[in-house]
Amino acid sequence: MPGQNIHLNKALQACLVLCLAACWLAQAPYFGIYQDSILYSFLTLFRQTPENFRNDLFMEFGSQGSYTLFPALYTYFVSFLGLQLAALALTLTAKVAWFAGLICLTRRLAGAYWIACLAGVVLTSPYYDGFNGFSYAQSNLTPRIFAETLCLFSLRALWDRRYAVATLLVCCAGVLHPLMSAVAGLLLGMVLVTDAAFSARVRLSIAFGGAVAGAALLLSVVGLDTLQSQFDEKWINIIRITGNTYLLPDKWNFDMGSKPVYFMLILGLAHYLHLTDGKRVLWCLAVCILVMLGSWIIGSGLLRNAFITQLQPWRGLWLLQIVSIILNVRLLLSLWQGSVPQRWAAALLTLAFCNIGFLGLHVTPSAALFLAISACVLWVLLSRMPPRYFETRTMRLLPWVVIAPQCVAYVQSTVELWILVVPILFYALMRCTSTRGVMTAGCALLAIVLAPLVGETMTPLSTMICFLVWLVTTDHNHPIWARFPVKACLLVALGTLCALGMSDFLALFEKEFKESISRALGDSMQIVEIMMLAACVVAFFWIRHKWRPPYEQVLLPLLGLTTFAGAFTFWLPTQAQLSAYDQPWTDVLQSRIPREAVVLSDRGLEWSWFVLHRSFYESSVQLFGTAFSRQTAIEGYRRRMFLCGIDGDFCLHQTSAIGRNGTHVLTSPDIGKICSDPVLDFLVLRGRYRDSMEVVADSSGQPNSLIACAPLRSTDRPSNKL
Repeated sequence: MPGQNIHLNKALQACLVLCLAACWLAQAPYFGIYQDSILYSFLTLFRQTPENFRNDLFMEFGSQGSYTLFPALYTYFVSFLGLQLAALALTLTAKVAWFAGLICLTRRLAGAYWIACLAGVVLTSPYYDGFNGFSYAQSNLTPRIFAETLCLFSLRALWDRRYAVATLLVCCAGVLHPLMSAVAGLLLGMVLVTDAAFSARVRLSIAFGGAVAGAALLLSVVGLDTLQSQFDEKWINIIRITGNTYLLPDKWNFDMGSKPVYFMLILGLAHYLHLTDGKRVLWCLAVCILVMLGSWIIGSGLLRNAFITQLQPWRGLWLLQIVSIILNVRLLLSLWQGSVPQRWAAALLTLAFCNIGFLGLHVTPSAALFLAISACVLWVLLSRMPPRYFETRTMRLLPWVVIAPQCVAYVQSTVELWILVVPILFYALMRCTSTRGVMTAGCALLAIVLAPLVGETMTPLSTMICFLVWLVTTDHNHPIWARFPVKACLLVALGTLCALGMSDFLALFEKEFKESISRALGDSMQIVEIMMLAACVVAFFWIRHKWRPPYEQVLLPLLGLTTFAGAFTFWLPTQAQLSAYDQPWTDVLQSRIPREAVVLSDRGLEWSWFVLHRSFYESSVQLFGTAFSRQTAIEGYRRRMFLCGIDGDFCLHQTSAIGRNGTHVLTSPDIGKICSDPVLDFLVLRGRYRDSMEVVADSSGQPNSLIACAPLRSTDRPSNKL
């Protein structure tokens, strides 16, 4: 059956899937409320207390929050769990659901090789656009990851011709994040129109109804004026200055366009080799991407239509990338098991696959595309030559030599060391049936622990070499004259490492213990995870010694669960996600600042939004909405340049979002110039100023001055810092 792996039993499948999930979590830890999650958390606060933030730049002129229902759902969970815990719980739920959707889709596309294809997606860098701004399945809370999850399940339903389920899932994804789900909706419509099971009249009705429904939806959400709006030069320049250059097609280079071409090529090869039964879906997906990119290039680049840039059709590349990677791994496995020309083609395609992201040897996407095209050309040329020239053992082994260094570099740059070591060690212990086997695993553990002393850059490779060499030397299937010299050399090397590097290792261990373990013990959530990890280890050894075979049916899933628990502990945040302040001093400031006031503080936007609960004057985070609102872009840029002309610390891209360090003193002319903007109502600055209406000490004893701008706009009195 297509969803079953004929080579692995269920216990081993569960173990491998959990280990891959552990690797996937470890690659992208949770850092709390950051990046775009700041925006959606703020939208949640706005729904709770709109009177506090109605004059904020982000809310007054419009943002991407107008096109999603996610803040309403987020608000519901925040009311029960609080902001921090709700963000953590929803992010974890989204990550698990996304991985489940990936498994569901991979089992359908890859058949018996679905675990290998799942590993390919996990180990590939998830960048799908201009490689500067976005990736899929991120570990921060946004509606993107929920929409992606629904699209993955929708694509599986679409492949199974369950059109009603696919339509429902796409609609749900659309109300959460229309930009991410647009490619799934277009794909669904195209598959329905091209399905020969429907009559021509039905397909024409579907096409006409879909077009009318899409147009009505756009008109109701954005309006006719937005559809016809044109970019002016001032708006475009602001987008470029604020760093959103990936929105404009004329800013893309050849490398940015090479990656989608590479994925299109993989779809074509998968279609040629009949690797999946849904060829029509593959062609529809390719056509959808071409249509979306073409409309984006023409609409944004040539017609300068603002709506097309706001719609951002290039975001559909994420779904193309996932489907292509799944089929890419399936393609490599199929070619590698074929003839010599196919194996050589697989070798070059493997080099391209390992370097299509920012991993491996850092080959550019254009070079990876060149390798993929070269693989196709080499395949064609060798296929036309007589087999006697290349059907030899040497020609079949040489591709291994070609790809081995690249695969090692790829794994070394992708997978955390302990993710590789822990499952292998426990599996070796599980296979041990004697005291000699336990000693073997213990020596292997010693080799793994000391291997980092060889060199940091070669840690994964040296670790695996030590472990594999030791396993070979303890295998009695090899003669003693072959095992003894290798074992002796390895013991000498380990002894040398112990003699020369044990002090360095102990110092390193003490440092890591203080920085990670001791910090983790201060978090109740991590205490639970560490206890669960320890319980899994104890249960592992108890089952190993108490049960009779076949105990592997229990131990293998437990092995995967242990690894996943460790990765989950690593994924959880190890420090507070928002700065903690004593409530009394913030209450004093809140009581003196009206709810509708606009505040500028050197503590930054997050403090003003999530601690003070007041509108902020400007920040780079608020300027994320430049592509969605011309007024937000122009007014935000005006405020940014206004502050840049007064104080350089406010002008920095990062400090305007997270706050100044407070060491730079603002002079009285500086404060007077800042308060000259009638939009600004209050300043909250670290330090003590004469004209402050309130001076409040924070938890560290540092004074914080509250300065009202209205009196300073009507008087020329100096306000020197004491």
